Amino acid sequence: MALKLVNVPVELCDYPSQPRSHKPPGYIESLAANIKAHGQQVPVIGWMANGRYQLGDGGCRLDAIRLNGGTHVLGLDLGKEPSRVELLVAQASIDLHKQHLPPVDRARLYLSIQAEKGSNGKATAEAVGISASLLSRYLPLVNLAPDLQTTVNSGQLEWTKASLIAQATADHDQQRQLAKEAQAMTRDALAVSVRKKRNGHSDNGVKVNRLKILLGPEGESVTITGTDLSLDDAIEVLQDTLKFARKAQSENLDVKTWAAVMRDRSKGG
Repeated sequence: MALKLVNVPVELCDYPSQPRSHKPPGYIESLAANIKAHGQQVPVIGWMANGRYQLGDGGCRLDAIRLNGGTHVLGLDLGKEPSRVELLVAQASIDLHKQHLPPVDRARLYLSIQAEKGSNGKATAEAVGISASLLSRYLPLVNLAPDLQTTVNSGQLEWTKASLIAQATADHDQQRQLAKEAQAMTRDALAVSVRKKRNGHSDNGVKVNRLKILLGPEGESVTITGTDLSLDDAIEVLQDTLKFARKAQSENLDVKTWAAVMRDRSKGG
């Protein structure tokens, strides 16, 4: 692919595949002021088609230049139109390094790549350079109620909590109720609450904060710690742990790498 820098008239620019749905208030104005003071330091990326420049990345820079009354935008010309999946993967790669997309938009982008490639979660994660477990936490966000998606994209609801909510129920009213409860809860506490609601179990019975389970004659054991753990909670944790262990095995991870993945997952990262 022959790449070259070009100066393109802004009136000839289109952005047919904008992955961003939310722009923080004042963002374009701030970007416009920066470009006015220092010039456009980073080119937009795109290609020419039927005499017009089609952007694959850089819509906010284009908006800022237009706001400044600029007549031309500096672009990196790809030389040809990429395929749909090439464009989506490129946008995901750019976002992975810049982290410029809000969480729900990132989830939609990943889902579009999966659909275009006709691939499973593992192959999609490899294509965009993230772990399969991280992908599995992003994708549920597309099933949130539209108003909650806006809340997540604006930063008012932490996306890792929103992912748990989306996995707990498809009912939008129930999602909204869980979102209200989540504001005063840690992610771990929300996870416990979601598990109970999903399983339909009551809170009756003995609860502990630490549970050690002996498994074999050589002293093998599993220890679960948390807040107010019930037997239902222990069963859910063990089921999830076994599921992720089998997944790690299918991906040929060793035990130390799997432990590190689980540690990262617990942090919601």
